[in-house]
Parts: sequence; C-alpha cells; structure tokens
Amino acid sequence: TMSLPFRFTLLVFVLTLSTMAHDVVHHAPLVQPAALEGTRCPVDESTGQNVIIRILNEEGKEVAGLIRFRDANGNWIECPNLLRRSAGLSENSFGVAVFSHMDSWYVLDGNETVRLPRETVRIEAFAGLESRLTILKHDPGEGTTAQIDVPLTFFYDRRARGKVAGNVHLHLQKMTAAEAEAYATGVARADQLDVVYLSYLERAEADAHYISNTFTQADLARFTEHSGVLFGY
Repeated sequence: TMSLPFRFTLLVFVLTLSTMAHDVVHHAPLVQPAALEGTRCPVDESTGQNVIIRILNEEGKEVAGLIRFRDANGNWIECPNLLRRSAGLSENSFGVAVFSHMDSWYVLDGNETVRLPRETVRIEAFAGLESRLTILKHDPGEGTTAQIDVPLTFFYDRRARGKVAGNVHLHLQKMTAAEAEAYATGVARADQLDVVYLSYLERAEADAHYISNTFTQADLARFTEHSGVLFGY
C-alpha cells in the first residue's frame, strides 16, 4: 500500500472510441485487442511531404495527445522525430498483441512537423481517457508542405468534478537521464495526467538499470515546471 501526501481520486474509464470522417461520426464497439495488423514503414524522403500537425481541443486550443498514421496499404508510418509511447518497453512487457498497439502511437505535444508519404494517409489521435478517438484522412495534394489540425471531442470533464488523473507507480529503466525525462514529461502530458509519482525500486541487480532511481527532488521539480504535471516520489 502506498501512502500519498494528499488524497486524490483516480479516474477509471473505459475509453469510448469513435471514428470521425469530416462531419460523420461513428462509435466503434470495444473489443479485446488482437495483434495490430500492418508493419512499420519509413517514409521515402525524396517523395514525402512535410506536414505540420497539431491536436486541438473543442475550444480550438492545442493539447498534447497521442497520434499515429497509416498509409494506403494499411502499414504504420514511422515518425522518427516523435517520441514513441512504447519507448523503453518491449513485447515482454505486455505481450505481443498489446505491445503492437502501444508501439504504433507517438506523443504529439504542440506543433510538430512529420514526414508523410504522398498518398492518402489515415490519422488517428486522442488525448487521455476522456477524449474520443478522432480518425481522419489526409490527401497530400500538390504542395511540398501541408498543415493539419486534428480536432478532439471530450465526453467527460474530471476537473469540473474535482477529480484528478495520475500515474502513481512509474519506473523508468534502460534509458539515459535525458531520454527518461523526455518520456516521463511527454507521456504525462499526452495522457492528460495531473500527477505522476516515480517509484523507487530496490531489487538485486535489476535496480542497476532503473534510471528513475537517480532522480532527485530538484529533478522532479524541473519535470513539474516544464510539463505542468506534478511529479514526486
């Protein structure tokens, strides 16, 4: 049992998925995940298109979230300049099926430029447990660059009800300190969390690889300042 400095309520939701193509919205049924179909494909740098992309809330303001892209053949598009949601994890962490889904998502925080192929691309995005999944299609046109705004809709407002979302048991391993900081703060913002507690692990030999054990209170204060998410032990 973990003793917390203050009491807060963890939200437990089942994410309601929807698809959105232009003005038509469909609600997808929830199913147990099978392994994700398609493979990861890099974009041909000589023929691709630079696309500035951002995720917007219902008020038209930028929010951090998770995003992924699929080409016309159903393969998942590599975005090497974005942080993978699955960074530091492997198929052994959750099993092949679950990991294949997590590994397809990237953190998007603010305006980012991604390289997409010159073909119709399917874009999916959501932010935390309270937004619906937005799905749209991008046609590249003739320009060398493009800009895409991905609008989200939210079905619940926890803050209006005095609730807090958090991850209170986070270990980070087999990363550099800089990678761990980028992952912890980036994912916390994309998951729309309010609080993150790192868990100090002591386990024979294994704990040598846990970079999160080395973070100080000053480090966590910096994480909080940069992300707007409360970090602590």
